[in-house]
Amino acid sequence: MPSSEPIVFALTHRLTGQRHLASIVSRHRSRDVTFINSSWSVRACVPHPVELTCGTLPLVTVTPAEPRNDPVLSGDDLIRWAGQNQTELYVTSPVECLELPVFLTTGQPIPACCYPIRFRLRTRFWADTPDFLAEQAFWIRHYQKLIANGQTYLEARLADYRREREVASRMEIGTGDVLPVTVRSSTRSRSPGCLLIGEAVSPGVFGGTLCVLGEQDVAQCKIERLVRWEESGEAVEADSVIAEIAN
Repeated sequence: MPSSEPIVFALTHRLTGQRHLASIVSRHRSRDVTFINSSWSVRACVPHPVELTCGTLPLVTVTPAEPRNDPVLSGDDLIRWAGQNQTELYVTSPVECLELPVFLTTGQPIPACCYPIRFRLRTRFWADTPDFLAEQAFWIRHYQKLIANGQTYLEARLADYRREREVASRMEIGTGDVLPVTVRSSTRSRSPGCLLIGEAVSPGVFGGTLCVLGEQDVAQCKIERLVRWEESGEAVEADSVIAEIAN
């Protein structure tokens, strides 16, 4: 396990068979989770929790790490996956009996609640999402260190990540997207969740669904996103306001 903090996934779409699309909504980066090779036990965050087994495949932006038989994701898709902190999750039965979206956790399950809301996006472009920024920061620093140590053949790879950020700065977030969020209550406690973005209802305002662990006073909460990880033994974080409730 990459850290003592429980991992929380939000399963949002069924793909084929046991394959699901999930956003990692706890404060982990996708690399903390998708680089785990073995499967592990999770519990569904529903009133009567059930135990399941899941596992993931590696995800990196720019290009897949290894050749796969699946259709290769486009550059835009990879950017969205990074910004949504998404991965493919393989989940055993009885997941097909659960209504999506559903949260899964490696820790103690707390029933999730979903609230229909109207909101204004404060983070409009994928380049500004904390999850995309975290992936970019990690990999750019990773390649900078290798290049500084003489592996100059990696300069092209580093340039790919910089070009990716330029593309992401022009890609707007919109209808159908899923954003991992950290919901801060009026008591300043924080809970992992996800924001399912629906249709625009007026200029700058969207309808959608806020799903979060535990009951919330939605009118008083803050919709943020906090991502934390370690680099060279030091704690690093990316944090910003994602959306605000619209009247």
